[in-house]
Amino acid sequence: MNARMLGMLLVGTLAMGGVTEGAQPSVSPPTPGGFTTRQVGGTGTDATTTGVPATTRDNAAQIHGLHFRIQALLKQQKFDEAEAATMELMQRSPGEQYAMFYLRQIQAARAAREAPLKRIIVPSVDFRQASVADVVKFLSDISAELSADKRPISFVLQVPPDFTPATVTLNLRQVPMLDVLRYCTDAAGLSFKIEPHAVVIYRAKPAAPPPAATAGDRTGQPIPPPRP
Repeated sequence: MNARMLGMLLVGTLAMGGVTEGAQPSVSPPTPGGFTTRQVGGTGTDATTTGVPATTRDNAAQIHGLHFRIQALLKQQKFDEAEAATMELMQRSPGEQYAMFYLRQIQAARAAREAPLKRIIVPSVDFRQASVADVVKFLSDISAELSADKRPISFVLQVPPDFTPATVTLNLRQVPMLDVLRYCTDAAGLSFKIEPHAVVIYRAKPAAPPPAATAGDRTGQPIPPPRP
């Protein structure tokens, strides 16, 4: 084979793609910063190209941070905060596949904590304008009497000194303790949460009022001052 034929053969091979010459771009999986292209088979330097608006990149970074926060809160067994963070995640990323996974974890953990209170069936409740302190003592005493291990459930009352809960009037028969607790706290204007070692009864913070609207007409424009 002469040199001319060898040259023609090499040119034909390159045209058919049998030999890759130079660097070819390859796209990596997406990251919060966008897509990163890198050179393969060459000595070119790395470069980052996104074409993604800065607001989109910022939102992706916040979503990434929310995942870490939710996972940390779940490990700390702070389920109320984890649920709030999951709701924020769903707002920022509708259809987020992990959001329902987080919510199922939270639901299962809460069910496990509620189980001891559901197993205790209170034979009768007869409160007539009872104070919250009296209600808490009753629940502690009845839990020690009816629980399988005869150990009382710990209740912690966290009420600010400047707040006086309403008294409780309630008459029930054969009701799970969890329901008794719910009815009593609702009647007193309080809330409760079940923590690993105690049931905490507290006053929920009132929702912040919406910002005051600026005086204006129905179009939202300021009302002009009256003419003299």
